[in-house]
Amino acid sequence: MPFQLETSRLRLVPLSAVNGPDLAAVYSDPDVARHIGAERLTFDETVAQVGRFVEVWQKWGYGQAAVIEKATNAFIGRVGLHPWTDWNEVELGWVIARSHQRKGFATEAGRVWIDWASEHLPDDYLISVIHPDNTASISTAIKLGFDFARDDETPWNPVVVYRRRLGAH
Repeated sequence: MPFQLETSRLRLVPLSAVNGPDLAAVYSDPDVARHIGAERLTFDETVAQVGRFVEVWQKWGYGQAAVIEKATNAFIGRVGLHPWTDWNEVELGWVIARSHQRKGFATEAGRVWIDWASEHLPDDYLISVIHPDNTASISTAIKLGFDFARDDETPWNPVVVYRRRLGAH
C-alpha cells in the first residue's frame, strides 16, 4: 500500500510533481511566502522544490506530504519531515494555505507525523526551523510540544530552531 497518513479531517500523501501548481498557488500568497522564502518562490522554483522533495522521499523514505482536506478533497498545503544533513537533524515543517490557517490543520498533521517519526525514525528528537517573525508557526510548534533550542541561520534567513523529543506525547 502506498504511504499515507490520515487524521479525522486530513489525508497526507507524499508530495509529487502533480502538486507543483497547487503548492505554487499556496506560495503565491505574500502572507504565506514572507516566512518561507518570499521572492524565491516563483512557479518554476516551486516546481523544482517539489522535485527535491520527491528525491527526499526516494532517498529517506519520508518527506513533505501534500495535505488534502477530506471534506473538500482540496490541497491545502504541505506538512512533513525533511533531513537537514548539515545539522544532522530532521525537521518537521509545515506550510498551510492562508484560507485554511487558524483551523488547527498544521497542528493536526504535525501530530500524526510526530507519531510516525516516534515509531519509524532512529532519532531522539525532531526540530522545527522557523523564521523568527513567524509567531503563528512558533505557536504551532509549542502546541506540538517543541521548545526553543537555538538561534541559527539557513542560506536564506536567520531562524529559530525548536526541538521536540520523540516518544514524549
